[in-house]
Amino acid sequence: QNFNSELIEEQVCLNKEHTVVLGDGTWAELLGENHWMRMRTWPSFNVWDLDGVDNGILRYLHQEVLWNGRKDASHLREELYNTLANETSTVLGEVNSFEDWSLLVAHFLGVDHAGHRYGVHHPEMQRKLDQMSQELRLVMQNMQPGTVLMVFGDHGMNDHGDHGGATHIETDSALFVYTKDDISADKPSTTSPHHTPRDIVSQLDFTPTLAWLLNQPIPFGNLGKVIREVTSLPSIARSAPEASALDAAHTNLMQVFSYLHEYMQHDTHFLPTSTINTLLSRFTHVNTSYYSFPTTNNDSAEPILSEMESILLDVANLCRQQWAQFNLPNMQLGLSFMCIGAICIFVQIVAGHGIVSGRSSWALLLSILVVSAHLVIDNFLPDYRSHTVLTFTLLLSSLLISTIWSPTSLWNFQISIEKTSIFSALCCLFLAASVLSNSVLVYED
Repeated sequence: QNFNSELIEEQVCLNKEHTVVLGDGTWAELLGENHWMRMRTWPSFNVWDLDGVDNGILRYLHQEVLWNGRKDASHLREELYNTLANETSTVLGEVNSFEDWSLLVAHFLGVDHAGHRYGVHHPEMQRKLDQMSQELRLVMQNMQPGTVLMVFGDHGMNDHGDHGGATHIETDSALFVYTKDDISADKPSTTSPHHTPRDIVSQLDFTPTLAWLLNQPIPFGNLGKVIREVTSLPSIARSAPEASALDAAHTNLMQVFSYLHEYMQHDTHFLPTSTINTLLSRFTHVNTSYYSFPTTNNDSAEPILSEMESILLDVANLCRQQWAQFNLPNMQLGLSFMCIGAICIFVQIVAGHGIVSGRSSWALLLSILVVSAHLVIDNFLPDYRSHTVLTFTLLLSSLLISTIWSPTSLWNFQISIEKTSIFSALCCLFLAASVLSNSVLVYED
């Protein structure tokens, strides 16, 4: 439920009644086993297993690709799945239909596991890469005309086999798109002689592109833009390649602005008014140009396409800036409070053993508080949360000053008792205050 699985099914599985899933068991565990047309998945978190999941996929993959569209495909599939039904007890997923599919997902894991276990330069990694190359050649040979093959990874990997960092080699991966169409003659994948195909696409762009390929609505919350080099392929173009790319981009634009409009209904201060007015002006202009295109037979869709893509990119960047803000002063203050909490513990220990006097420990702590107040005033005064931090710091400083000058009049306890209880409370308070750093606590409405 942490992933809001019902929403994921609504957004991702729009075409699930015509979808076949093979491979990584996470698909079954996250999205359910019973409502796909056919599913065969295996447990996926054993990184020592380089071949189990991959070999399971290959028992079905090539036949699924080869038979799709054949008149006797349903009968052949039924025989295949019945023959392999009892191959292992670890298979996840059900078979609800033997009909032709419109989307086949084959999620291999061997290359990822080889990298985690051995690193990227090990012979086992080369063996798995060679195996995948061989299987891809077979898939490409068996594909029916009009089918689009997309091969990609969800992450990269460094030399040690890890991918938890922020380096390009860990976050980026390849996207390979193949079709049996002859696109060498007029290069429809570029849609225009003035358009240079992109070397890099965002992972966000895959979602609207796949939705367009499947003739499904683009998910409501999508912020990616369709990949025009794919939407203009002759095998899937719904009209002339250039017009098809333009229609896909316009559908994408309408979806993004519908989402943006709905979001701003709930958060009126999401974007500055000037930014909203600029986006609306650009949207109105390009929308008018789309509906009036073409005015002559020689018109090119390139200027309209480029403007649509520019607007979509700007909207995604604006949302990213609003949702993924990392305030370095906040982080520094949060780290300072954590350090203060640790120092308080140290001071309490040494004061309790008579290493320093009680009055000296209070003076040390008060100096730390003064430094903290300086950080707040210097970096955070314009911020609302900073006023809270400043008030909190000044109150503690006043409390400590009162305790130093009149230790027994405040609570009528002995100084040794007050020292222990106050320090314990301060340790907790400073560590709690450290969550003001937005690197620890992230709030999104």
